[in-house]
Amino acid sequence: MKKNKLLISLVLIILILFSCSDNNDDVDNSAIVLMNLGDSITNGTQSGKSNVSEFTQINGFAQLLADQIKKIPNIEMTWENPLLSIDFTTRIRTRKDPSFLPYNLGVDGQDIKALLESKSNNPDPIYNYQKLHTEIVKPIPSILGYEVSQLEAAEYVASLHPNKRKIITLFIGNNDVLGALLAENGTKITTADITAYLEYKTDGHDLESIKTNLSTVITRLRNIPHANIFIGTIPHVADASYLFTEQDIESLATFTHEIPDVTVLEKGQALTLGAMIGFPCSVTTSIFRALNTNNATLNAVIQGVVASSDGLSINESETKLFNDRVDTINNYIKQFADEYKNVTLVDTGSLLHKASTGELKVGEHVISRTFGGGLTSVDCFHPSNTTYAIIANEFIQKINEAKIIGTIPSIDTASIWENDPYRDKDGDGYVPGPSDIRIVAPELWFILDTDDNDASVLPGYVTGEGLPCQ
Repeated sequence: MKKNKLLISLVLIILILFSCSDNNDDVDNSAIVLMNLGDSITNGTQSGKSNVSEFTQINGFAQLLADQIKKIPNIEMTWENPLLSIDFTTRIRTRKDPSFLPYNLGVDGQDIKALLESKSNNPDPIYNYQKLHTEIVKPIPSILGYEVSQLEAAEYVASLHPNKRKIITLFIGNNDVLGALLAENGTKITTADITAYLEYKTDGHDLESIKTNLSTVITRLRNIPHANIFIGTIPHVADASYLFTEQDIESLATFTHEIPDVTVLEKGQALTLGAMIGFPCSVTTSIFRALNTNNATLNAVIQGVVASSDGLSINESETKLFNDRVDTINNYIKQFADEYKNVTLVDTGSLLHKASTGELKVGEHVISRTFGGGLTSVDCFHPSNTTYAIIANEFIQKINEAKIIGTIPSIDTASIWENDPYRDKDGDGYVPGPSDIRIVAPELWFILDTDDNDASVLPGYVTGEGLPCQ
Protein backbone atom coordinates (compact mmCIF):
# COMPACT_ATOMS: atom_id res chain seq x y z
CA MET A 1 0.00 0.00 0.00
CA LYS A 2 2.77 2.42 0.94
CA LYS A 3 4.58 1.54 -2.25
CA ASN A 4 1.43 2.29 -4.28
CA LYS A 5 1.00 5.68 -2.55
CA LEU A 6 4.65 6.50 -3.21
CA LEU A 7 4.27 5.53 -6.85
CA ILE A 8 1.13 7.65 -7.21
CA SER A 9 2.92 10.61 -5.59
CA LEU A 10 5.83 10.30 -7.99
CA VAL A 11 3.47 10.12 -10.97
CA LEU A 12 1.66 13.26 -9.77
CA ILE A 13 4.94 15.12 -9.35
CA ILE A 14 6.00 14.13 -12.86
CA LEU A 15 2.63 15.23 -14.26
CA ILE A 16 2.89 18.59 -12.47
CA LEU A 17 6.41 19.14 -13.73
CA PHE A 18 5.36 18.18 -17.24
CA SER A 19 2.38 20.52 -17.11
CA CYS A 20 4.69 23.38 -16.11
CA SER A 21 7.25 22.65 -18.79
CA ASP A 22 7.59 24.39 -22.11
CA ASN A 23 6.22 21.31 -23.89
CA ASN A 24 2.80 21.21 -22.29
CA ASP A 25 -0.52 21.17 -24.09
CA ASP A 26 -1.30 24.84 -23.50
CA VAL A 27 1.39 25.87 -26.02
CA ASP A 28 0.00 26.74 -29.42
CA ASN A 29 2.51 25.11 -31.74
CA SER A 30 0.95 26.70 -34.81
CA ALA A 31 1.76 30.22 -33.60
CA ILE A 32 4.92 32.16 -32.92
CA VAL A 33 5.62 35.62 -31.52
CA LEU A 34 8.78 37.35 -32.74
CA MET A 35 10.24 40.10 -30.57
CA ASN A 36 13.43 42.11 -31.07
CA LEU A 37 15.34 44.08 -28.45
CA GLY A 38 18.52 46.05 -28.92
CA ASP A 39 20.16 49.18 -30.30
CA SER A 40 20.62 50.67 -33.77
CA ILE A 41 21.46 47.31 -35.37
CA THR A 42 18.07 45.97 -34.26
CA ASN A 43 16.37 49.28 -35.07
CA GLY A 44 17.73 49.06 -38.63
CA THR A 45 19.91 52.17 -38.79
CA GLN A 46 22.00 52.95 -41.88
CA SER A 47 24.04 55.84 -43.28
CA GLY A 48 24.29 58.13 -40.29
CA LYS A 49 23.89 58.23 -36.55
CA SER A 50 20.31 59.11 -35.56
CA ASN A 51 19.24 58.55 -39.17
CA VAL A 52 17.00 55.50 -38.81
CA SER A 53 13.69 55.66 -40.70
CA GLU A 54 11.32 53.47 -42.70
CA PHE A 55 13.81 53.56 -45.61
CA THR A 56 16.50 51.88 -43.50
CA GLN A 57 14.31 49.76 -41.19
CA ILE A 58 13.07 47.65 -44.08
CA ASN A 59 16.67 46.57 -44.72
CA GLY A 60 17.34 45.63 -41.07
CA PHE A 61 17.93 42.09 -39.89
CA ALA A 62 14.73 42.11 -37.78
CA GLN A 63 12.56 42.83 -40.82
CA LEU A 64 14.41 40.25 -42.92
CA LEU A 65 14.09 37.61 -40.19
CA ALA A 66 10.36 38.26 -39.85
CA ASP A 67 9.88 38.01 -43.61
CA GLN A 68 11.53 34.60 -43.64
CA ILE A 69 9.54 33.22 -40.68
CA LYS A 70 6.36 34.17 -42.52
CA LYS A 71 7.35 31.70 -45.24
CA ILE A 72 7.06 28.68 -42.92
CA PRO A 73 3.91 26.72 -43.87
CA ASN A 74 1.08 26.57 -41.34
CA ILE A 75 2.70 28.98 -38.88
CA GLU A 76 0.94 32.11 -37.69
CA MET A 77 3.43 34.80 -36.71
CA THR A 78 2.77 37.88 -34.60
CA TRP A 79 5.18 40.71 -35.39
CA GLU A 80 5.05 44.37 -36.37
CA ASN A 81 7.84 46.80 -37.21
CA PRO A 82 7.20 50.38 -35.97
CA LEU A 83 8.28 52.14 -39.13
CA LEU A 84 9.33 55.77 -38.76
CA SER A 85 8.60 58.66 -41.10
CA ILE A 86 11.42 61.19 -41.43
CA ASP A 87 11.21 64.88 -42.12
CA PHE A 88 14.22 65.40 -44.39
CA THR A 89 14.50 69.07 -43.41
CA THR A 90 14.48 68.70 -39.63
CA ARG A 91 15.53 64.99 -39.52
CA ILE A 92 12.75 64.44 -36.96
CA ARG A 93 11.28 60.91 -36.95
CA THR A 94 7.71 59.98 -36.00
CA ARG A 95 5.79 56.73 -36.12
CA LYS A 96 4.02 56.27 -39.46
CA ASP A 97 1.21 54.43 -37.71
CA PRO A 98 1.23 54.73 -33.91
CA SER A 99 -1.94 52.67 -33.48
CA PHE A 100 -0.52 49.14 -33.64
CA LEU A 101 1.69 47.42 -31.05
CA PRO A 102 5.41 47.23 -31.90
CA TYR A 103 7.33 43.95 -31.70
CA ASN A 104 10.66 45.24 -32.98
CA LEU A 105 11.57 47.36 -29.98
CA GLY A 106 15.19 48.19 -30.81
CA VAL A 107 16.13 51.84 -30.28
CA ASP A 108 19.02 53.55 -32.05
CA GLY A 109 21.60 54.68 -29.48
CA GLN A 110 20.48 52.66 -26.47
CA ASP A 111 22.95 50.79 -24.30
CA ILE A 112 22.21 48.01 -21.81
CA LYS A 113 21.22 50.35 -18.98
CA ALA A 114 18.93 52.36 -21.25
CA LEU A 115 17.22 49.19 -22.53
CA LEU A 116 16.53 48.28 -18.92
CA GLU A 117 15.76 51.67 -17.38
CA SER A 118 15.17 54.45 -19.93
CA LYS A 119 11.47 55.34 -20.05
CA SER A 120 9.50 56.79 -22.92
CA ASN A 121 9.14 60.57 -22.49
CA ASN A 122 11.94 60.46 -19.91
CA PRO A 123 13.31 64.00 -19.40
CA ASP A 124 16.55 62.64 -17.92
CA PRO A 125 19.41 64.12 -20.01
CA ILE A 126 21.41 60.90 -19.63
CA TYR A 127 19.27 59.31 -22.29
CA ASN A 128 19.67 61.10 -25.60
CA TYR A 129 17.26 58.96 -27.58
CA GLN A 130 14.05 59.14 -25.55
CA LYS A 131 12.13 60.91 -28.34
CA LEU A 132 12.86 58.05 -30.74
CA HIS A 133 12.16 55.57 -27.96
CA THR A 134 8.83 57.28 -27.28
CA GLU A 135 7.80 56.93 -30.92
CA ILE A 136 8.79 53.27 -31.14
CA VAL A 137 6.92 52.02 -28.06
CA LYS A 138 3.62 53.77 -28.92
CA PRO A 139 0.81 53.05 -28.02
CA ILE A 140 1.91 50.94 -25.03
CA PRO A 141 2.29 53.84 -22.53
CA SER A 142 -1.19 55.14 -23.30
CA ILE A 143 -2.64 51.63 -22.86
CA LEU A 144 -0.87 51.01 -19.55
CA GLY A 145 -1.12 54.55 -18.24
CA TYR A 146 2.60 54.90 -17.54
CA GLU A 147 5.88 55.28 -19.42
CA VAL A 148 7.83 52.13 -20.27
CA SER A 149 11.38 51.03 -20.94
CA GLN A 150 12.24 48.91 -23.95
CA LEU A 151 12.29 45.83 -21.72
CA GLU A 152 8.94 46.68 -20.12
CA ALA A 153 7.43 47.14 -23.57
CA ALA A 154 8.66 43.65 -24.49
CA GLU A 155 7.19 42.16 -21.32
CA TYR A 156 3.86 43.79 -22.07
CA VAL A 157 3.50 42.59 -25.67
CA ALA A 158 4.64 39.11 -24.58
CA SER A 159 1.92 39.02 -21.88
CA LEU A 160 -0.72 39.32 -24.60
CA HIS A 161 0.30 35.89 -25.92
CA PRO A 162 0.61 33.64 -22.85
CA ASN A 163 0.22 30.37 -24.77
CA LYS A 164 2.42 31.13 -27.76
CA ARG A 165 6.09 30.42 -28.23
CA LYS A 166 8.29 33.51 -28.33
CA ILE A 167 11.43 34.01 -30.35
CA ILE A 168 13.30 36.93 -28.79
CA THR A 169 16.40 38.39 -30.41
CA LEU A 170 18.69 40.47 -28.20
CA PHE A 171 21.56 42.46 -29.72
CA ILE A 172 22.78 45.01 -27.18
CA GLY A 173 26.08 46.29 -25.76
CA ASN A 174 27.59 47.96 -28.81
CA ASN A 175 27.03 51.43 -27.39
CA ASP A 176 28.50 50.43 -24.03
CA VAL A 177 31.87 50.09 -25.79
CA LEU A 178 31.94 51.40 -29.33
CA GLY A 179 30.19 54.62 -28.39
CA ALA A 180 33.63 55.85 -27.28
CA LEU A 181 34.88 55.40 -30.83
CA LEU A 182 32.05 57.45 -32.33
CA ALA A 183 32.02 60.26 -29.77
CA GLU A 184 31.97 63.71 -31.36
CA ASN A 185 32.37 62.36 -34.90
CA GLY A 186 35.34 60.20 -33.97
CA THR A 187 37.45 63.01 -32.57
CA LYS A 188 37.71 61.84 -28.92
CA ILE A 189 39.60 58.56 -29.03
CA THR A 190 42.40 59.40 -26.62
CA THR A 191 43.42 56.87 -23.99
CA ALA A 192 41.94 59.09 -21.27
CA ASP A 193 38.63 59.55 -23.11
CA ILE A 194 38.28 55.84 -23.88
CA THR A 195 39.04 54.85 -20.29
CA ALA A 196 36.59 57.42 -18.92
CA TYR A 197 33.85 56.17 -21.24
CA LEU A 198 34.41 52.52 -20.33
CA GLU A 199 34.27 53.34 -16.61
CA TYR A 200 31.34 55.77 -16.73
CA LYS A 201 29.00 54.51 -14.02
CA THR A 202 26.22 57.05 -14.67
CA ASP A 203 25.42 55.48 -18.05
CA GLY A 204 26.31 52.03 -16.78
CA HIS A 205 29.32 51.53 -19.06
CA ASP A 206 31.54 50.21 -16.26
CA LEU A 207 31.97 46.45 -16.28
CA GLU A 208 30.16 45.83 -12.98
CA SER A 209 27.08 47.72 -14.20
CA ILE A 210 27.15 45.97 -17.56
CA LYS A 211 27.18 42.54 -15.96
CA THR A 212 24.48 43.41 -13.43
CA ASN A 213 22.18 45.06 -15.97
CA LEU A 214 22.65 42.39 -18.62
CA SER A 215 21.96 39.66 -16.08
CA THR A 216 18.74 41.43 -15.08
CA VAL A 217 17.65 41.74 -18.71
CA ILE A 218 18.30 38.06 -19.40
CA THR A 219 16.53 36.95 -16.21
CA ARG A 220 13.41 38.95 -16.99
CA LEU A 221 13.30 37.76 -20.58
CA ARG A 222 13.72 34.15 -19.43
CA ASN A 223 10.73 34.61 -17.11
CA ILE A 224 8.47 35.28 -20.09
CA PRO A 225 6.42 32.09 -20.64
CA HIS A 226 7.68 29.95 -23.53
CA ALA A 227 10.50 32.41 -24.30
CA ASN A 228 13.46 31.41 -26.46
CA ILE A 229 16.21 34.05 -26.38
CA PHE A 230 18.81 34.44 -29.11
CA ILE A 231 21.56 36.82 -28.03
CA GLY A 232 24.22 38.28 -30.31
CA THR A 233 27.82 39.09 -29.45
CA ILE A 234 29.32 42.49 -30.23
CA PRO A 235 32.19 43.19 -32.70
CA HIS A 236 35.68 44.55 -32.15
CA VAL A 237 36.39 48.15 -33.10
CA ALA A 238 38.89 47.15 -35.79
CA ASP A 239 36.16 45.17 -37.55
CA ALA A 240 34.28 48.34 -38.44
CA SER A 241 34.93 50.29 -41.65
CA TYR A 242 35.01 53.40 -39.45
CA LEU A 243 38.76 53.03 -38.91
CA PHE A 244 41.19 53.68 -41.79
CA THR A 245 44.58 51.96 -41.69
CA GLU A 246 47.47 52.93 -43.96
CA GLN A 247 46.45 50.06 -46.28
CA ASP A 248 42.87 51.36 -46.40
CA ILE A 249 44.04 54.87 -47.27
CA GLU A 250 46.42 53.59 -49.94
CA SER A 251 43.65 51.56 -51.55
CA LEU A 252 41.51 54.70 -51.85
CA ALA A 253 44.24 56.93 -53.33
CA THR A 254 43.41 57.87 -56.94
CA PHE A 255 46.72 59.23 -58.23
CA THR A 256 48.47 56.91 -60.70
CA HIS A 257 51.82 58.57 -61.42
CA GLU A 258 53.28 56.86 -58.33
CA ILE A 259 52.36 53.96 -56.10
CA PRO A 260 50.38 55.24 -53.09
CA ASP A 261 52.54 54.91 -49.97
CA VAL A 262 51.43 56.11 -46.54
CA THR A 263 54.50 56.35 -44.32
CA VAL A 264 53.54 58.65 -41.45
CA LEU A 265 51.26 56.33 -39.47
CA GLU A 266 52.69 54.11 -36.75
CA LYS A 267 52.20 50.35 -36.77
CA GLY A 268 48.61 49.60 -35.76
CA GLN A 269 47.56 53.26 -35.98
CA ALA A 270 44.31 54.10 -37.75
CA LEU A 271 42.22 57.21 -38.41
CA THR A 272 38.50 57.70 -37.94
CA LEU A 273 35.99 58.65 -40.60
CA GLY A 274 35.83 62.08 -38.95
CA ALA A 275 39.57 62.48 -39.45
CA MET A 276 39.27 61.41 -43.09
CA ILE A 277 36.56 63.95 -43.83
CA GLY A 278 38.15 66.71 -41.79
CA PHE A 279 35.85 67.76 -38.94
CA PRO A 280 35.17 70.61 -38.79
CA CYS A 281 35.01 70.53 -42.58
CA SER A 282 38.27 71.79 -44.07
CA VAL A 283 39.91 71.22 -47.42
CA THR A 284 43.40 71.54 -45.95
CA THR A 285 42.74 68.87 -43.30
CA SER A 286 40.57 66.56 -45.40
CA ILE A 287 42.46 63.36 -46.08
CA PHE A 288 39.78 62.42 -48.61
CA ARG A 289 40.74 65.56 -50.54
CA ALA A 290 44.44 64.59 -50.47
CA LEU A 291 43.69 61.16 -51.98
CA ASN A 292 43.69 62.77 -55.42
CA THR A 293 47.09 64.49 -55.10
CA ASN A 294 50.43 62.70 -54.52
CA ASN A 295 52.32 60.87 -51.80
CA ALA A 296 54.05 63.95 -50.44
CA THR A 297 50.81 65.90 -50.07
CA LEU A 298 48.85 62.92 -48.76
CA ASN A 299 51.42 62.14 -46.07
CA ALA A 300 51.72 65.81 -45.12
CA VAL A 301 47.95 66.12 -44.64
CA ILE A 302 47.78 62.89 -42.62
CA GLN A 303 50.69 64.01 -40.45
CA GLY A 304 49.04 67.38 -39.90
CA VAL A 305 45.72 65.79 -38.91
CA VAL A 306 47.39 63.38 -36.47
CA ALA A 307 49.51 66.16 -34.95
CA SER A 308 46.51 68.45 -34.54
CA SER A 309 44.74 66.16 -32.10
CA ASP A 310 45.47 62.84 -30.40
CA GLY A 311 41.73 62.19 -30.53
CA LEU A 312 41.65 61.71 -34.31
CA SER A 313 43.64 58.46 -34.42
CA ILE A 314 43.77 55.22 -32.52
CA ASN A 315 46.91 53.25 -31.65
CA GLU A 316 47.49 49.62 -30.70
CA SER A 317 47.16 50.13 -26.95
CA GLU A 318 43.91 52.07 -27.37
CA THR A 319 42.55 49.37 -29.67
CA LYS A 320 43.40 46.85 -26.97
CA LEU A 321 41.34 48.81 -24.43
CA PHE A 322 38.31 48.39 -26.67
CA ASN A 323 38.98 44.77 -27.57
CA ASP A 324 39.55 43.65 -23.99
CA ARG A 325 36.21 45.11 -22.96
CA VAL A 326 34.42 43.57 -25.96
CA ASP A 327 35.94 40.15 -25.18
CA THR A 328 34.90 40.38 -21.53
CA ILE A 329 31.31 41.26 -22.43
CA ASN A 330 31.11 38.54 -25.08
CA ASN A 331 32.46 35.92 -22.68
CA TYR A 332 29.78 37.00 -20.20
CA ILE A 333 27.11 36.69 -22.90
CA LYS A 334 28.37 33.19 -23.74
CA GLN A 335 27.96 32.15 -20.10
CA PHE A 336 24.21 32.77 -20.30
CA ALA A 337 23.94 30.50 -23.32
CA ASP A 338 25.99 27.81 -21.54
CA GLU A 339 23.89 28.02 -18.38
CA TYR A 340 20.32 28.34 -19.63
CA LYS A 341 18.49 26.01 -21.98
CA ASN A 342 16.31 28.75 -23.46
CA VAL A 343 19.21 31.12 -24.21
CA THR A 344 21.13 30.60 -27.47
CA LEU A 345 24.34 32.32 -28.51
CA VAL A 346 24.45 33.97 -31.93
CA ASP A 347 28.11 34.82 -32.41
CA THR A 348 27.62 37.90 -34.57
CA GLY A 349 30.89 39.36 -33.32
CA SER A 350 32.89 36.49 -34.83
CA LEU A 351 30.74 36.61 -37.95
CA LEU A 352 31.54 40.28 -38.60
CA HIS A 353 35.23 39.67 -37.85
CA LYS A 354 35.36 37.57 -41.02
CA ALA A 355 35.16 40.82 -43.01
CA SER A 356 38.63 41.61 -41.63
CA THR A 357 40.09 38.25 -42.68
CA GLY A 358 38.63 37.87 -46.16
CA GLU A 359 36.30 35.07 -45.06
CA LEU A 360 32.96 36.90 -45.30
CA LYS A 361 31.60 36.11 -48.73
CA VAL A 362 28.47 36.16 -50.83
CA GLY A 363 29.14 33.55 -53.48
CA GLU A 364 32.55 34.47 -54.86
CA HIS A 365 32.29 38.08 -53.73
CA VAL A 366 34.36 39.00 -50.66
CA ILE A 367 32.69 41.40 -48.24
CA SER A 368 35.48 43.56 -46.84
CA ARG A 369 35.64 45.91 -43.85
CA THR A 370 37.65 48.37 -45.95
CA PHE A 371 35.71 51.50 -46.89
CA GLY A 372 33.56 50.68 -49.91
CA GLY A 373 34.05 46.94 -49.34
CA GLY A 374 30.37 46.20 -48.81
CA LEU A 375 30.34 45.57 -45.06
CA THR A 376 28.74 48.81 -43.95
CA SER A 377 26.50 51.59 -45.16
CA VAL A 378 28.09 54.95 -45.91
CA ASP A 379 28.55 55.88 -42.22
CA CYS A 380 31.19 53.10 -42.01
CA PHE A 381 29.55 51.59 -38.96
CA HIS A 382 25.98 50.42 -39.56
CA PRO A 383 25.50 47.40 -41.85
CA SER A 384 24.90 47.45 -45.56
CA ASN A 385 21.81 45.70 -46.93
CA THR A 386 23.93 42.61 -47.56
CA THR A 387 25.46 42.55 -44.08
CA TYR A 388 22.03 42.88 -42.48
CA ALA A 389 20.97 39.85 -44.53
CA ILE A 390 24.07 37.92 -43.43
CA ILE A 391 23.28 38.75 -39.77
CA ALA A 392 19.66 37.66 -40.26
CA ASN A 393 20.83 34.34 -41.72
CA GLU A 394 23.02 33.77 -38.67
CA PHE A 395 19.97 34.20 -36.42
CA ILE A 396 17.95 31.96 -38.74
CA GLN A 397 20.56 29.22 -38.50
CA LYS A 398 20.55 29.28 -34.69
CA ILE A 399 16.75 29.38 -34.49
CA ASN A 400 16.54 26.41 -36.85
CA GLU A 401 19.08 24.49 -34.77
CA ALA A 402 16.89 25.09 -31.68
CA LYS A 403 13.98 23.35 -33.48
CA ILE A 404 11.34 25.64 -32.03
CA ILE A 405 9.24 25.82 -35.16
CA GLY A 406 9.50 24.56 -38.72
CA THR A 407 12.60 25.29 -40.76
CA ILE A 408 13.03 28.96 -41.62
CA PRO A 409 14.34 29.38 -45.19
CA SER A 410 17.62 31.25 -45.55
CA ILE A 411 17.77 34.64 -47.23
CA ASP A 412 19.14 34.80 -50.76
CA THR A 413 22.05 37.09 -49.97
CA ALA A 414 23.26 36.99 -53.59
CA SER A 415 20.18 38.82 -54.83
CA ILE A 416 20.50 41.42 -52.08
CA TRP A 417 24.19 41.91 -52.89
CA GLU A 418 23.37 42.37 -56.56
CA ASN A 419 21.12 45.34 -55.76
CA ASP A 420 22.87 46.67 -52.66
CA PRO A 421 23.42 50.45 -52.90
CA TYR A 422 26.36 50.02 -50.53
CA ARG A 423 28.25 47.89 -53.03
CA ASP A 424 31.06 49.45 -55.06
CA LYS A 425 30.49 48.26 -58.64
CA ASP A 426 33.07 50.30 -60.55
CA GLY A 427 35.96 49.52 -58.21
CA ASP A 428 36.90 53.08 -57.25
CA GLY A 429 36.36 52.41 -53.53
CA TYR A 430 33.16 54.43 -53.20
CA VAL A 431 29.50 53.44 -53.13
CA PRO A 432 26.50 55.24 -54.62
CA GLY A 433 24.19 54.87 -51.64
CA PRO A 434 20.40 54.76 -51.97
CA SER A 435 18.69 56.33 -54.99
CA ASP A 436 17.24 59.05 -52.76
CA ILE A 437 20.28 60.81 -51.29
CA ARG A 438 18.15 62.33 -48.52
CA ILE A 439 18.09 58.93 -46.79
CA VAL A 440 21.80 59.44 -46.06
CA ALA A 441 22.82 61.86 -43.31
CA PRO A 442 23.71 65.19 -45.04
CA GLU A 443 27.28 65.30 -43.70
CA LEU A 444 27.98 62.09 -45.65
CA TRP A 445 26.63 63.13 -49.05
CA PHE A 446 30.04 64.21 -50.29
CA ILE A 447 31.61 60.74 -49.98
CA LEU A 448 28.95 59.14 -52.20
CA ASP A 449 29.84 58.00 -55.70
CA THR A 450 27.62 59.97 -58.09
CA ASP A 451 28.35 57.54 -60.95
CA ASP A 452 29.11 53.97 -59.90
CA ASN A 453 29.56 52.87 -63.50
CA ASP A 454 32.57 55.14 -64.08
CA ALA A 455 35.64 54.79 -61.87
CA SER A 456 36.92 58.19 -62.97
CA VAL A 457 33.95 59.95 -61.35
CA LEU A 458 34.87 60.56 -57.71
CA PRO A 459 33.02 61.99 -54.70
CA GLY A 460 33.17 65.68 -53.78
CA TYR A 461 35.42 65.10 -50.78
CA VAL A 462 38.03 63.63 -53.14
CA THR A 463 37.77 66.10 -56.02
CA GLY A 464 37.16 69.13 -53.83
CA GLU A 465 34.11 70.05 -55.88
CA GLY A 466 30.99 71.04 -53.98
CA LEU A 467 32.46 70.60 -50.52
CA PRO A 468 30.17 72.09 -47.83
CA CYS A 469 33.13 73.93 -46.32
CA GLN A 470 33.96 75.83 -49.51
